[in-house]
Amino acid sequence: MNNAPILTIDDFPRELRRRTVELLKQIGTLAEDRVFNTRSNPLAPEESPVILVWMDDVHGEWQGDAPRQFDSVGKLIVTGYVSGAPVEDVEDQTEQLATQIQSLLNYVAFVAPPLQRIRAIDRKFVMKVVSERYEGYVIFTFDLQWTEVFEPLLAPFTGAAPFGAYGAPLAEVQLTAQTAAGEDLIGATITLPPNQES
Repeated sequence: MNNAPILTIDDFPRELRRRTVELLKQIGTLAEDRVFNTRSNPLAPEESPVILVWMDDVHGEWQGDAPRQFDSVGKLIVTGYVSGAPVEDVEDQTEQLATQIQSLLNYVAFVAPPLQRIRAIDRKFVMKVVSERYEGYVIFTFDLQWTEVFEPLLAPFTGAAPFGAYGAPLAEVQLTAQTAAGEDLIGATITLPPNQES
C-alpha cells in the first residue's frame, strides 16, 4: 500500500523552486540574498557569488483514478556561480558555495511532504577563464520524487464533469430493471436531487 503524502499544492514544481530560493536565502550562503528563481543570471559578474534555482525534466506516471494520482519525478537544479580573481580565490569560494548548497539536505522543510524522497544527487564543478577573470560553477541536480493528485473539475465550456471522473456529483442513473413478473424495463432513469450541502 502506498502511504505517500498527497499533494495539495497547485503547480508543485514552481512552489518547490520558491521554497528552495527562500531557504537558501535564510541559511546564509556566500550569495546572501542573491538567490534567484531562474536559469539565467540577472546580475553582472562583479555582483557574484550568485545562486540560480530551476526545475528540469518533470515526469509523472499514472497510479490510478480514485483519485487521479501520479507518482512524479523531477530534477531540481541549483547552480552556484562565482566570478573574480585570482583563480585560487574563485575555486575556494565555489567549493564553499557547494558545501552550503548541499546543506539543503539538513533542513526538514526541504524534504517534507509532499516530497517522498531525494532519489539521487549529482554535483558538477566547472571553471572558466573569461578575459582576466575566472568563473567557477557548481551545479547540483537533486533527483526528487513526490505524489501528485489531480481532482476532476467541471469543464469550463460545458459545465460538466468528464465521464467517470472521481468526485463528480451523481445527478442521474440510467438502468435496466426487471419486474417481479420477469418483464425487463429498459432505459429507466432515476434523477437524483442536487446535493444541498454547502
